[in-house]
Amino acid sequence: MNKQPFLPARPTSSLAFLAFAFWIVGFHASCLEAFAPNVVGATRQHSRHLPLSMATEEKQQETKKQVAPQYEKIMARLSKAESVAKGTVLLHIEAEGDDEWDYEPGHVLALEIQGDPKDKSTHTYEDTQKNNGWMRGPYTVSSSKSSKELQVLLKLVGEKSQAFADAPKGTPIKVGGKFKVPIVEGIDVDTTSQVVLLSTGVGVGPCVGAMEQVVQNKLACNEPFPPIHLVASFRTEDEIALADKLNQWQKEYPNQISWTPVTTNSSDDNDNGGRISSSVERLQECLTASNTIDSLLDLQSTHFHLIGNGGLVYEFQKGLEQAGIPNEKVTLEVYFGHQTKPKEETVDIIAKAIQGLSRSSSGGAKKEKEMSSASSQ
Repeated sequence: MNKQPFLPARPTSSLAFLAFAFWIVGFHASCLEAFAPNVVGATRQHSRHLPLSMATEEKQQETKKQVAPQYEKIMARLSKAESVAKGTVLLHIEAEGDDEWDYEPGHVLALEIQGDPKDKSTHTYEDTQKNNGWMRGPYTVSSSKSSKELQVLLKLVGEKSQAFADAPKGTPIKVGGKFKVPIVEGIDVDTTSQVVLLSTGVGVGPCVGAMEQVVQNKLACNEPFPPIHLVASFRTEDEIALADKLNQWQKEYPNQISWTPVTTNSSDDNDNGGRISSSVERLQECLTASNTIDSLLDLQSTHFHLIGNGGLVYEFQKGLEQAGIPNEKVTLEVYFGHQTKPKEETVDIIAKAIQGLSRSSSGGAKKEKEMSSASSQ
């Protein structure tokens, strides 16, 4: 039985993608709405990451431009704004009439909701003026169970997100654009032995949606898919979202699905709190607190998806690269903290933790050989 300790698009066109990337960075520089994914530097197939130096250079160049992309808009309605954790809301959106869409978890889209174009005191005033009275922003799809419905998990951090959360059932919403590669599509199943998802905050939403895709489209049909382990980081216990679904799947598919919730704000960093990467032991504990992954059997065949704040994403991006994880086995998405520079001491911790768990690394192979010799005596 699994013991789980509580540890508190590809763009439609290159030009459209570039325009959307400019908008995301520029938009956040002006309004600081924290729930918005960064798509800059993710232009390679399957949205795999560029070397850190190149990605940083591209971001610095592109933040100088603020270009709102053009995209086809579909009229929709809010069917429910569901509070799922402290300060966290799951939006349920349905297309109107005969309109349909084709979204998957991990796609980035634009959502629009009517604002007050005359209220100059809001951070969204300028953009609302330019967009005929509609507030708009980029969000990541958490789930889309049909061609007429989708869900988006968002954090309440500003006027726009609060407007979505407070909106009554039936509120008009405009949906448009489709960028980035979905999480599941970005995993090369033929060359992947296991999948590790690392999220912070509402980044857990698309991860849960991707896992739901695997459960419904693969596991329920007895189709093979690599085991998945999610490490979901939250600030406090009451901010943990979507735990019921994850616990259910973990129980139904104990050898395929597992997750570890982590809280970073704790008075006892040696017990159930503290950052995932605060120490080698801490990270290894988070990664192995499951039945699906007891070690990183092969660095070359483990796929990592990183999603959330720039601090975690960039540190793990560099740490995994330092540990020998191939670039094509790492996909990522940054919600905020785009200019955050990775701390070298944290990068070293991540690299050492990953290498220590890998049986293909020299240290792991040596340890395995020693254990084998001891058992034969």
